[in-house]
Amino acid sequence: MAEKEPNAHWFDDITTPAKETIGSVLTQSFRGAVDSLTRQHGNMGTAWQWGPHKATRITHLARLDALSALNVQIGGGRSVVNATSERHGPSWRMVVALGPTPKAYGVYPGGQSGNPGSPNYLNMLETWRTGQLNELLYLQSAQDKHPRIKRKMTLK
Repeated sequence: MAEKEPNAHWFDDITTPAKETIGSVLTQSFRGAVDSLTRQHGNMGTAWQWGPHKATRITHLARLDALSALNVQIGGGRSVVNATSERHGPSWRMVVALGPTPKAYGVYPGGQSGNPGSPNYLNMLETWRTGQLNELLYLQSAQDKHPRIKRKMTLK
């Protein structure tokens, strides 16, 4: 509706002599937000970044802070591509390029080990936080060899 009627009467603030439009209301709102942020955080810079204010937590399943990653500096929000809120986010990110030989990239928050005493407990957290991906190993068959394969286990 606002697109079709940018000069509609409900955009006008009748307490002012000027006739406001959707454009002037949006501009005034944006300027007010910038003024407020400047007062709170100084001139536009790193202090304006959303991540430090949002303080994302990656909570251990046992809900113990000592086993969790607290105050993870990551932007995002519930309804954007980086769907990371204060308490919820993508636990697995994966991009796959389909074709004759698929290539896949992925990452998850946390680490390769579920053991809090392991140096690999949170070793993927920074990669996940910064939006990077690791190339995933995609074998064409169970007989394929690859230098990244360190061990093979056969379940019977």
